[in-house]
Amino acid sequence: MSTLLRMTDIRNDQRAWLRLVLDQTKMSGTALAKAAGLAQTTVTNFLNDPDYPHVLSSRTIAALERASRMKFGAMPRETSFQEPEAVPFQERDETEPVSDAVKHLLKSRNNALAPWRLASRAIEAAGYFPGDILIVDLNALPMPGDIVCAQRYQWGQFTAETVFRVYEPPYLLAKTYDTAATPLLAIDNVNVMVKGVVVASLRQRQGRAA
Repeated sequence: MSTLLRMTDIRNDQRAWLRLVLDQTKMSGTALAKAAGLAQTTVTNFLNDPDYPHVLSSRTIAALERASRMKFGAMPRETSFQEPEAVPFQERDETEPVSDAVKHLLKSRNNALAPWRLASRAIEAAGYFPGDILIVDLNALPMPGDIVCAQRYQWGQFTAETVFRVYEPPYLLAKTYDTAATPLLAIDNVNVMVKGVVVASLRQRQGRAA
């Protein structure tokens, strides 16, 4: 299964959960978004636009769970999807100051910068937490100790996963208090490949995030 197909399945899964939430709570998409502290379009565009290209961020899901009191993971599903370690930053899910800050960072450097939303605890001991926005320079050469963006491929399953780790060649190290996390990945440029270096990060004010 390709990464594109996997993302499509996750979107379908999230849409099915949202429709169940709306059915059970008798709320409209607009009312649910308002109760969750989100922009109306965060819910309505995601549900109603068949060409919507993104998945909902982990913080958006958490806000919707709080507003609806219905857990996304508790929904019965035919297929179980593992939450990705990071997802592309979605401007439409953010507050205006955060979006403006990301835009400024992207304009101030070069065209090779890419923003990502961290969704795992893999580098929490290095000071980066789920929900942080990481700005990745795809042209930068990593130095030992850098936080890097990497791709981990599972060729047998035709999947690729974006991860963030500490660069200590020839390995990528997790710095986490989660004992279940994979402690290190060997960089072989086949199954594990470094894609860029984290050059900046942003953290939203607690209670204001999407």
